[in-house]
Amino acid sequence: MRIVKGIIKGILWVVILALLAAPIYLIYRISNEEMKQYEPKPAPVFRETAYGEIVKVRRMDVDEVVTVSGVCTSDTFAYMELKQRDIQNARWYVRESDEVQEGQPIALLNNEEVLSEYTGIVREINVYAKAPYIKVQLLEPVEIECFADAKTVKLLDRSRDTLRTEEGEPVSITYMSRTKNGEGNTRIRLRVDSAYYAYGMDVKELRILTGNRFLSVLTLNSICLYEKEPGSGEWYARRVTEDGSFLDEIRVEVGYLSGNVVCVSGVKDGDCFDAGYRTIAGDAHE
Repeated sequence: MRIVKGIIKGILWVVILALLAAPIYLIYRISNEEMKQYEPKPAPVFRETAYGEIVKVRRMDVDEVVTVSGVCTSDTFAYMELKQRDIQNARWYVRESDEVQEGQPIALLNNEEVLSEYTGIVREINVYAKAPYIKVQLLEPVEIECFADAKTVKLLDRSRDTLRTEEGEPVSITYMSRTKNGEGNTRIRLRVDSAYYAYGMDVKELRILTGNRFLSVLTLNSICLYEKEPGSGEWYARRVTEDGSFLDEIRVEVGYLSGNVVCVSGVKDGDCFDAGYRTIAGDAHE
């Protein structure tokens, strides 16, 4: 009996001690969890990345190209002789600067119509000359009249025998002035062997291949290049990894520029560059 009482008494003490210890344990656990909230968290790792598209350096052949803009015109004129008597008394249907078609009535004399012998634009009507005539500017052949800077003129003049469009159409120089306008540009007329161009058409940025080609050169899109000081002529680019992580900023030697393709040195084939930083730098490669 004493043994049973002793066991019961022992159990009671265990229960009492457990009840006393439980709150202390709970307080410890709660305090421990609260302390963890104030422990310093690992510092985040910051990685500088590309600001835009990632562009690779490529090795390729680059054609030398010049770009011109102008208007289609004609430098060919025809003279229509007016052999009718009393032509001074004719009633004219057209005036200077009017467009006429071959066979079109242009005047009435003694109840007979005078017909145009050409298609073009009337530039002069002279009925009082010893031999009266009408001067007509023909609409063909068409030439592109433009004004080019000294660099473009030099390239065109040097490559007269090999000029062609990107579509392969031959281009010839029909006129090159020896004077310059107020902006220092030279007047040039070009004839393209193509039926596409018509009198009066505006031609915007016609790309003409000179026939010269730079073989197997390293190239980079010009959007990757920027100047730290505008006008310095020193070009830089931000080199990155293929996934866009910043590596370094390097100076790039710039050579021939064709459109947005630049021949460069100081880089390696396959190097990756940030195409978005130029906007941040606030400078553009023209």
